[in-house]
Amino acid sequence: MYRGAVPPHDPSSTASGHAISGPERHRTLEQGTPLHSRNAAVHPDTSYEDTPLLAGPSALASEGQASGTRRTEEGYSSRAGVKRKQKYKRTRAGCLCCRKRRIKCDESRPTCKKCVIAKRECEFETDEPASRDSDPQGSSEGGSGAEETSPPKKHRTTEGREDPGSRKSKKLIKTSILGLENMLAPHNSMPGTFGQGTIDTGDFIWDETFVAGYEDPAKEADVGDHGTVDSFAASNDMGQVSQAWGDAGAPRLVSPDFLLPWFPTSEERSLILHYCANAADLMMAIPSGLNPMLAINLPLALDSPRGTNSASDALRVALLGIAAVHQAFLLARSGVSPSQTAGIFQYAAGLRNTGKALVRVAAADPVASRSDAALGAATSLALIDMLFGGGDWQDNFNLARAMIIARGGPAEMLNTSLPTALADGVTVSAARLNLEVLAIYETMGCLTTGQEPLLISDRWANWWFGSSRSTYEEHSVEKQFGMSRKMVHLFARLTRLLSRVQSAMSGGWGTMSGKKAESEMEAGKMNADVDAWIESLQITTLEHERVQVGNRAYAHAMKILLLRNVYIVPRTDIRVQTAATEVLRHCSTSTALLGMSIDLTWPTIIAASCVEGDARQWVLTLFEGFKAQCCFDIETAVRIVREVWVRVDTRAGRDDWRDVCEDLNLRVL
Repeated sequence: MYRGAVPPHDPSSTASGHAISGPERHRTLEQGTPLHSRNAAVHPDTSYEDTPLLAGPSALASEGQASGTRRTEEGYSSRAGVKRKQKYKRTRAGCLCCRKRRIKCDESRPTCKKCVIAKRECEFETDEPASRDSDPQGSSEGGSGAEETSPPKKHRTTEGREDPGSRKSKKLIKTSILGLENMLAPHNSMPGTFGQGTIDTGDFIWDETFVAGYEDPAKEADVGDHGTVDSFAASNDMGQVSQAWGDAGAPRLVSPDFLLPWFPTSEERSLILHYCANAADLMMAIPSGLNPMLAINLPLALDSPRGTNSASDALRVALLGIAAVHQAFLLARSGVSPSQTAGIFQYAAGLRNTGKALVRVAAADPVASRSDAALGAATSLALIDMLFGGGDWQDNFNLARAMIIARGGPAEMLNTSLPTALADGVTVSAARLNLEVLAIYETMGCLTTGQEPLLISDRWANWWFGSSRSTYEEHSVEKQFGMSRKMVHLFARLTRLLSRVQSAMSGGWGTMSGKKAESEMEAGKMNADVDAWIESLQITTLEHERVQVGNRAYAHAMKILLLRNVYIVPRTDIRVQTAATEVLRHCSTSTALLGMSIDLTWPTIIAASCVEGDARQWVLTLFEGFKAQCCFDIETAVRIVREVWVRVDTRAGRDDWRDVCEDLNLRVL
């Protein structure tokens, strides 16, 4: 803390108490006077190096002079040369947040270091009492008589007191409670932090920045009786406040927040950081240092200023929605008050609805609809739909299909898509990654809708196995979904067959003899291909362990679907029971041993609907393990399986998982 040696005790120089002058004074300084005391004596207008960065010039001068005297007398004993414990003076100029939390504030403006670390909104008192400008009790505690003067009033006016525009912007933002005002009102007074990495529901302020203004972005703010505002005006006011602070001559920010132009509220910035930290766990079956979806989505979301591009705005909202629904699920698992969890859940639902509204705006724009940002927003919203439990996804998916068709189909999109360079020479195509995710989501969704998949079909040129100009796509499906590209194509063939068989059975085979023969031929070929896959997978060891167990789980699940839904074999058949056991075994291996449970929900549902007895507890334990990486979609899966078990035990009929989904209107991803 101090530079130089402690000055030796010299009775002749200290007993009299007179000031040291001439050569003696020079020798004392050279031998060991503390550096800041030296500065105070030689340069009384210069502060020492520990002065906070955001203090103004006049504050530095007065603080340096006072602190040099105070610390000299407090830090050392004039008699014994022993360092005393430094005494801190209680601050009255700290921020409101630190004072409320009873912690020491460094008084850095506009945001103190403690609030930056805690990610809290830092606010200082707007008006200071006049008595503080002439406080007579500003002397140091050591009794030296050196006054600890306050910064000049003029300096406090420019830095310590809020600009009128700042108060206006805060008022605009805090009154911008639009769609969620009634839903979040009961929770706004809830205290405290929910847990690590979560946000207080009392801090959630719903903002219509993303929807309002697209009809007329230039219109002025309109603060109504219900507290609604034009959010673009709020964003502009925040920019003006930031500019005003820069004009005031602040030296530099301790920790500049580069996300502020796109995410103006602390809640949004916390959510986007949560997304960046957890996106890999939510989207990648095989964890790695490279998350391509994050690498392509975040730059696209930050490509345009807030409120100027509906596609970029939709993508930003979608990324926030993913983080919000994940936090809601974490709170639900942690046992926090249901009302608090409901508050964040409703906030996430509002982001979901807002994102879908913006995607509709982007889809209607001839330019925005052809951008990767618009397709990325639709893809991210599909993930949100799945995390919410898998429902209400078809409208958004139809928009995504329409945008793909407008761009000429998957093959044409890939021909015109330019790869993006990532780390270590890896290149990735945003169009291809989004197409792959949408194609796999659509294939799984067709299990409950009974429709044929469109993206992986004969309608388009062969793009699924086509070569790519980027390097990452060689193993992109394996890393993101934990199964091979060939397995996905085989599963798409099966869903197409199931759709045709279901359609033919509902219409009666007697009136469609030609279709029946065609379906039977396709079923025979499909059954042979699945058996060949199962046999080949027993000796394949070239792929990642997660891909091996994923391929085997899906292959045995396809065997169950063929036996149960095409050949109408009862669930008690030994072939069905064997396949179900294999599915659960491979899913358990991936979850318990590898810790990789992403995208194993559907094989588990298919197998769980066929098991009985002790195997049911095995299923429930497996679902509980899935919750480490999944979300509310696991709750939907448990609901489907339990309903199947109830119908099987009571012999109520319609006891297949597809019947349950149809009866409960659970057309889930």
